[in-house]
Amino acid sequence: MEMTWILDNAHQTITCEVKHPSGRNASKIVSLQGQCSVTKVTINPSSEEFLEGVEKDVVCSVSYACQEHRPDLSWNYGDMKVSSEFKKRGSGSWESRSTLTFKAGASDHNQALKCTARFTNGQIQEGYITLKVKSEFSQNERGPFFSLQFCMACQIRYEDKDIFGKAVLRVYR
Repeated sequence: MEMTWILDNAHQTITCEVKHPSGRNASKIVSLQGQCSVTKVTINPSSEEFLEGVEKDVVCSVSYACQEHRPDLSWNYGDMKVSSEFKKRGSGSWESRSTLTFKAGASDHNQALKCTARFTNGQIQEGYITLKVKSEFSQNERGPFFSLQFCMACQIRYEDKDIFGKAVLRVYR
């Protein structure tokens, strides 16, 4: 007889018993050592732009085979709201998730947002995304302008001229 199953822990003990109709019985205790595989750390959204000053949730997740190797997830931006959870995904599969409520600043543009998973067995994995931060007010060769891609329902009205004779435009929602 041969059996295959998925272990829920790295070390598991099973008892194998055989009962013969004649009344003879035999048993053996076997200690099993499983392989504790880990998936790559993922961050979502992986390639989305962030609007300066606007909060957006970013999720770091990692799956692993052994519950006792549950990782501690941390971010390289420590001054923002973080929530964490872990759950069993199926037989022999666990997932840890950390949600960072990220509020981008102009200085964050092209910086790395990193999530580090530190497992209890000493293994460390890291995932990151490169931040693309859009500002409500951007610069071009003519000076400041308002990016209307974030304000689809806006109306622009000519208001007046400033003290330098340049047109003053107002944006209304």
